[in-house]
Amino acid sequence: TSTLNTNSRATSSPLPCRSSGPTCCQRRCRRRRRCRCSSRTTKKSIGSSTLTKAGTGGSAAAPAEEALPDFGTVLPTADVTAGKTVATKCEQCHDISKGGPNKIGPELWNVIGRPRASEPGFSYSSAMNEDHAPWTYASLFKYLKSPQGVVPGTKMSFAGLSSANDRINLLAYLRTEADSPAPIPAPAPVPAKPSK
Repeated sequence: TSTLNTNSRATSSPLPCRSSGPTCCQRRCRRRRRCRCSSRTTKKSIGSSTLTKAGTGGSAAAPAEEALPDFGTVLPTADVTAGKTVATKCEQCHDISKGGPNKIGPELWNVIGRPRASEPGFSYSSAMNEDHAPWTYASLFKYLKSPQGVVPGTKMSFAGLSSANDRINLLAYLRTEADSPAPIPAPAPVPAKPSK
């Protein structure tokens, strides 16, 4: 009777599998490299074993950065009422009314065009305090998708709004919650058609 040495590599010739089911690879088919009753491949090496699914190849590529909308085109036609509905998610931690208090997050009246981390009386994270550039449509559009992704270390624990349309509508609503609404930029020029 042969003895399997756990510190050596697995035998190169596959043995027929005598069982089936999800526990086959882990319990009954340890001596062969490829299990004939499942699509998983077991790679044994000294001191460790790795299971990989057949057909997978390495780590996934990083997602491409989202293109910014043409705010001069989308904001004039945005649904402000829908944006107010989206804003109820913000109001769990922020007050949006004029003169409203700071809550878990700073109040958001006049937020578009306001310098970042500048609301009096609110204690911002050091990460947010590193930049005091004004909140623009573009910077808020990116931030609202993934607060932690844009400002790692921010106190804002909100996961973000994945829908670009929701963010556009929210920006259109937040624009109205101000003493003087921030101007909407001019639409991007239409590229000229190539001459024949």
